[in-house]
Amino acid sequence: MYRKLSTLLLAVAVMALFCQPSRAADKIDYPKKGRVLSIIVPYNAGGGADTDARIIAPLLEKKLGMPVQVVNKPGAGTQVGMTELTSAKPDGYTILLGHFPGTVTTYLDPTRQTAYSRKNFTGIAFTCSEPFTFIVAKDSPHKSMKDVIDFAKANPEKFKVAVTGILLPPHLSVLELEKQTGIKFATVHFDGAAPGRTAFLGGHTDALVALVSEAAPALKGDMARVIGIMDTAGNAQLPGVKTMPEQGYKVLMVNSEGILAPADTPPAIIQYLESAFKEAVANETYTSRMQQLGINVKFKGAKESEEWLTQLEKQVKPLIEDARKNQ
Repeated sequence: MYRKLSTLLLAVAVMALFCQPSRAADKIDYPKKGRVLSIIVPYNAGGGADTDARIIAPLLEKKLGMPVQVVNKPGAGTQVGMTELTSAKPDGYTILLGHFPGTVTTYLDPTRQTAYSRKNFTGIAFTCSEPFTFIVAKDSPHKSMKDVIDFAKANPEKFKVAVTGILLPPHLSVLELEKQTGIKFATVHFDGAAPGRTAFLGGHTDALVALVSEAAPALKGDMARVIGIMDTAGNAQLPGVKTMPEQGYKVLMVNSEGILAPADTPPAIIQYLESAFKEAVANETYTSRMQQLGINVKFKGAKESEEWLTQLEKQVKPLIEDARKNQ
């Protein structure tokens, strides 16, 4: 009797298993006709992320079959745009394209009192990365990072370094270098890459921390020299320039471009968007622009994106905590 009952229960369980629809085969009602996909860019128009979003938008339109609009929501170091994203309906029609780890720093800094945290968004994809660099004037007597460190040790708070924002990646990289070497720079904060570059080129600072693409006008004009790349490998646009680790300083700061969605966006929609972005960034229109700027196209899907976000948090959180303690 017990054997017959067990056999019957097993048969019922097997039938139930095969009668259930496969999750992978589930159809999603997305995208719906008449809807528009909004890509929030938490920066001013004309910047790198904004330009990239406007290149990707028409490529996504072809794949998704619906209009894609870029919406600039600058302010408070991406906080305005992130607040807009995390308060949006998780239906796949509002996403954000931002730069990381800069976007991560806002909610990790308790003084910012953001209305969102890590639990309020999820990663769709990361598309490319570009290292920050340490730049000096063309006629600077400092030919290497060691020269700069030696000078800063002998002259505390005399060597002026231009950075973008407070506790954003350029500033964080300077804090990391100070922490590792025991030096103290005179850090000068600017609201944007362009003002910092202008001040540096005008001789108001001794150095500038910027992305390769941000420094391109000065480098092409033969007005400055990069003496350190904040990555584990060199850069095609900077032949012969050593990385920071090659010079004995483990300062790694890479700007990654990522796409987020509000938390609780259905996994099937996340997968659909992931696939669309993967196809878009493989398009020659996108890859050729990145190559010209010296930016590495390296696609990460949703799962890898979540892992990368966790890694970025672990990297920058201690630096933020130290900075606030030393204020």
